[in-house]
Order: sequence, then structure tokens, then C-alpha cells
Amino acid sequence: MLQKTIAAMKAREVVISSYGLREGILFEALSPEEQAKDPLIEGCLDLANRLARFPEHHDEFFVWTAPLFAPDLMGETAEQARLRRAGCILADIGWYVHPDYRAHHCLTEIMLAPFSGVDHPGRLFLARVGYHRHEGKGEPGFVGNITNLMPEEMNHRALVLGLALRLAFTLSGATTGVLPRTRFKATAKTLTLEVPASLAPLVGDVVVKRMQNLAKALGRKGEIEIL
Repeated sequence: MLQKTIAAMKAREVVISSYGLREGILFEALSPEEQAKDPLIEGCLDLANRLARFPEHHDEFFVWTAPLFAPDLMGETAEQARLRRAGCILADIGWYVHPDYRAHHCLTEIMLAPFSGVDHPGRLFLARVGYHRHEGKGEPGFVGNITNLMPEEMNHRALVLGLALRLAFTLSGATTGVLPRTRFKATAKTLTLEVPASLAPLVGDVVVKRMQNLAKALGRKGEIEIL
């Protein structure tokens, strides 16, 4: 019946929606300003506002991680930047779970969250970012092999962002106002984190180790410079 209907309509394109008439009526009732908002970003913000300690922290994360995705390093398209922003928004949704289970919790929470405006690879990307933010370079084997469900470049991008967020939380103590006082500087062989002398006490062994792991993922030597 569907095939005959499409043929009779001579439709050039068919879009299959997981939503129905109810959602369409509700969407039409929204103001133009609300309709123009990104559904993925708004969904992530809604979840973070309910679960994260400092939901506003995501703006700092997004700006702080930007140098890692500059054209002379990883680079990113507009869509990749959009996913990076979503990953930054979701970075702290698992803080209330026991540390031993946070990585798995974040991965499954993001995979099952009622987001729209994202495809399957994009959702897996965000889930992997949440996992690496807590687990580092490990693989989420408890859900099977998900590595092959995304391109290798996308897996690597998720690892880099997850490791950067892992470093960010350790360095800042999950509080706002610290990260903007530090910044990344990259060369062909090194990745340096510049930290002002007033924040030097925050640079402990764990920060050094996580900085080195991040730099290694980018094929560089990690350094921390106290200014």
C-alpha cells in the first residue's frame, strides 16, 4: 500500500519520522524562536540541568577544548563542533554515581536518552565521550564491540574530547572559573598546557598524567608550563 501511494503521489523524496501528528501540532504551537533552537543541544541542556552539578560549566569546556580541534590539529566541521558542544554539556551528568560505575552509567544514559536531532553515529560518539571522560582510554566492552559502529576517525575524536574533559575536571575540581585561566598551545611535536603560577598547586601527579595521555592521543608530547 505504501509503495502504491508513493508511486501515485510521484514523490521525489520520502521522510520517515519517529514522531507523529501530536508532536507536529505541539511544534507548530511553539514560537519561531523556540522552533529555531537546536533540538539536540536543547535536549542535552535539559538533561544536564537536572543531573549536572554546574550546568553552566559546558561553555567553559567548549571554549577550552577548541584549540585541540583547531585546523592545525584535529580540525572540525560545523557538525563536529555541534557534537563537541553536546559532549561538553553532558560531561558531568554521572557525577552522583559511584566512581567505579560512572563510565558505564554515562555511556548507557546517553545511548538511551530521549534526544532528537542526532543520528546513530552521533549518539554513539556522545556516549563514547561520556565513557572516556570517566574511564580514560579503556573500551566499554560490557555492551559489546561498538568501535566498529563508527568510523575510526570518529572514535578517535571521541577519545580526544573525552580525555580532554577528564583532564578538565581534574584540573578545575569541577568548579567554574578555573579553566579560562589556562590554555592549550600546540606545535608539531608537543601539546602544552599553560597554567598561571597562582594555579600551580592544582597541577598534581594526576593532572600531569592525564595531560600526557591527552597529548599522546594527539601524537604529541605533553607538557605543562607554569607561567
